[in-house]
Amino acid sequence: ESVVPENTAVPSPAVSAPADERAIASTNPESTAAVRPTEAPVAQARVRSPQRGGFVPLDDPVFLAANETDYFGDEELVLGVEFAGEVRAYPVRMLRYHHIVNDTVGGEPLLVTY
Repeated sequence: ESVVPENTAVPSPAVSAPADERAIASTNPESTAAVRPTEAPVAQARVRSPQRGGFVPLDDPVFLAANETDYFGDEELVLGVEFAGEVRAYPVRMLRYHHIVNDTVGGEPLLVTY
């Protein structure tokens, strides 16, 4: 059985769009899946090019149902978020490259980092 539930959305690889100026951060460090967001302003950041040791944030990712893709294996390690009736799984393998995901969950901006 898959570690990621079939009705969970997972990001489609290599999709990017303009970033939001604000993000949501979790205030509960013991949370494993459910996140209670608190508005937090995000300072403008300068992202260096990957050729010089920087990383490329994944902005406004496109999601697929876990059962609609074979890109991720059954044992894929993910960071999970459940908020306002929406569920997301952010594969750690993708976060190791991008380090930051700017997303919207339940109509609220969300910043995921690893």
